[in-house]
Amino acid sequence: MKVLHIANNFTASPLYTNLMGCLADIGFHQKVYCPIRSKVEPSQLHNLHSGQIDVRIENIIRRYHRIMYRSKIRKASRGAVDFSGNDIDLIHAHTLYSDGGAALLASERLHVPYVVAVRNVDLNYFEVFRPDLRWIRNKILIKANCIFAISPAYARRLMQIIPSSLRTTVEPKLVVLPNGIDKKWLADTSATPNGRNPYGVVFTGRVSKQKNVLRLAAAIIELRKEGVPATLTVVGSSGDADEALMKLARHDGGEAIQRVGFLSSASDMINIYRRNSIFAMPSLHETFGLVYVEALSQGCPVLHSIDEGVHGFFPSGTVSEAVSPTSIADIKRGLRTLFSRAPLMREECVASATMFSWPDIAAKYSSIYMESIIS
Repeated sequence: MKVLHIANNFTASPLYTNLMGCLADIGFHQKVYCPIRSKVEPSQLHNLHSGQIDVRIENIIRRYHRIMYRSKIRKASRGAVDFSGNDIDLIHAHTLYSDGGAALLASERLHVPYVVAVRNVDLNYFEVFRPDLRWIRNKILIKANCIFAISPAYARRLMQIIPSSLRTTVEPKLVVLPNGIDKKWLADTSATPNGRNPYGVVFTGRVSKQKNVLRLAAAIIELRKEGVPATLTVVGSSGDADEALMKLARHDGGEAIQRVGFLSSASDMINIYRRNSIFAMPSLHETFGLVYVEALSQGCPVLHSIDEGVHGFFPSGTVSEAVSPTSIADIKRGLRTLFSRAPLMREECVASATMFSWPDIAAKYSSIYMESIIS
């Protein structure tokens, strides 16, 4: 079976190479079309199955395409059709608006079905700033053979924003399929170190206001004032909240917050998770967030925002706790809850992470691809 992926974000995320590599292992022949604005060469190409995956990256997107959406998707669809060689069975669009619009047009020219994913950029950019494009959003959803949501929260949000007249059409085609984590996170999950800090919290991500690290840090500091010896280890690259985070850290004499830079080594991150008790990232917006699952794989229950990230994957009162990201009081409540629950949940956390294995997820994609062609 031959699949054409349209993925404008292909060069920016390793999740595509993980998924496509597992699909290649199953036996799929794939082409990846990536229309971009940047000229940066992707390092991911070195990790692909060269015999079964062909990639074309075209620098065809211009700044004015942020406004001229129809021009952008027409240009991308022409490039995708040309690259396909009229020799594919299915198109997989990896975002709803940008990739989905191109897939809609390419599908009409190639006379093949397409499936489409709904991601953060669709719900938190296009839905907010481009209401004029909802007519084509609806058309993309209607024509798609299957619609992927990265999380239950995003599936619910999609159903809420579309017209009620479309819900009976869209809901039967809507499937929740999460991203997976690299196999190295699941390779050794047996270690349960005795040296965990029972009140240690880890945040992993860009130190930005969108990731909400400042309210998390404020919650940690307030807990310490209330007698809870909580600490926060912040791992990640610098962002627009770094300076304010350092000011917060100084207010407590520097004992509450430890700032660690970006760590590329999984083994280093595994050691940090195993030294702490819980993971917390109450982002304002989060498509999925692999870091939540990586932390779970090392025995750390996770704190996340309501209707964001991994919300909906796990039963309430188990390995995760959902909070209001704009409420420091609710973040404190969530942290207190997980501090009391964490020692009893280590094995359950690890078991929960195994459902995010890339080979298992790729097998589900494979079944849906086949059903889409047959139907």
